[in-house]
Amino acid sequence: MSTAAEVNTMINLVGLYLTPIFVITTFAINADWFWSHWSGDMEWGEMGLHPYLMTSAFIIINPLSIISFRVLRNIFGVPHKVVMALHGFLQTSTLILACLAVTTMWMHMDTWSEDQLGSVHALMGIFMVICWGIHVVTSLVIFYLGPKWLKAAFRQIHMSLGFAFSIAMLLVILAGIVYEEVDLDQLPGTDSILTYVYQKTKAGAISLLLLMFNLYLAFYSNPVRPKA
Repeated sequence: MSTAAEVNTMINLVGLYLTPIFVITTFAINADWFWSHWSGDMEWGEMGLHPYLMTSAFIIINPLSIISFRVLRNIFGVPHKVVMALHGFLQTSTLILACLAVTTMWMHMDTWSEDQLGSVHALMGIFMVICWGIHVVTSLVIFYLGPKWLKAAFRQIHMSLGFAFSIAMLLVILAGIVYEEVDLDQLPGTDSILTYVYQKTKAGAISLLLLMFNLYLAFYSNPVRPKA
């Protein structure tokens, strides 16, 4: 193995090993301020469920899903078909949680007669959930029902789009944190938790960025340089 390949492998392993740590840390920090802010707003159709469902989907389940092949198959030797089934299950679970999150938020906005798509966060979110749904359904159909040539042709597209969409969904969550931070001092009943939530939103945003950096390391590939 060449030096460049060894370094690339080491970078990937660092990213893979640290992903569960950043997943737990990022979710824990953000879930803490979610609860401080929305603990009384957790019924179906209310605001509090939305961030929990979205972060469970895209901060916990999806990162673990996208590293599943490299960890379970490549490192621990789990059969490809088993990992494929687990990966598909996790991706489908992510989609279901995202749809539930959008539904409860839509109902909440209806209750308060607010524009469901009136913010950048909302527009980005609904666009990415639609893209995610199309990607997941298309992938399941192709990899389980498609011919071998189509599976082979689609595999690289699937991995590339999957990684891009994963980072995009984390950016949507980051946009939601920024939206809430900007709007926080205008919301009723927030005086007692204002400073704490402000501090935690910043810590949550930084941890989210670190999770993105870590996922990039896990999938980094040294580009092939053309021979002179």
